[in-house]
Amino acid sequence: MSIIEEVREIVGPEHIFTDRIECLCNSRDMSVHQGVPDAVIYPKTTEQVSAIMKLASRDKVPVIARGSGTSTTGAVLPVRGGLLVDLHLMNNILEINKEDFYARVEPGVICMQLNTTLAKHGLMFPPNPGSEVIATIGGMVNTNASGHRAVKYGTTKDYIKGLKVVLVDGTIIQTGTITPKTSLGYDLTRLFCAS
Repeated sequence: MSIIEEVREIVGPEHIFTDRIECLCNSRDMSVHQGVPDAVIYPKTTEQVSAIMKLASRDKVPVIARGSGTSTTGAVLPVRGGLLVDLHLMNNILEINKEDFYARVEPGVICMQLNTTLAKHGLMFPPNPGSEVIATIGGMVNTNASGHRAVKYGTTKDYIKGLKVVLVDGTIIQTGTITPKTSLGYDLTRLFCAS
């Protein structure tokens, strides 16, 4: 069984595409670069991403994670083929805790979607890249996105308290804490920001 067939069993046939048209549609971001994947996968859960990464690690297949493709650097392009894992279906706001000033979101949540929801509680997520109407939180974390409010409020890394991260071998780890300050161990959260 090929890795594509195994991934199809994980995410379902409606969430993986190998046809040339779909792969070409996902071969660009907002830069001048291009990289065509061998397959485009749309997982809906962290566990699916983990299972995909385990297979890719086993077979040494390159994987690129992608949000909405607003990067201007080509960083989300599979320049050597492989699997493009598009996270935009993981787009749920899981929790807003007004008292402790935090929100838990999936990586495919759009920045403006988050801020529209937070505004109902008198809160905001300050980083606002020029692409905030389509930029995903996962992509913003990955690039440490900023925007015109960065001078006053800082960049994305200044607002991330913790992350759930899928490592290259499929291991799922939790970084950070919801407390305002911690000195326990390495700051893996900031390490993954702008990775």
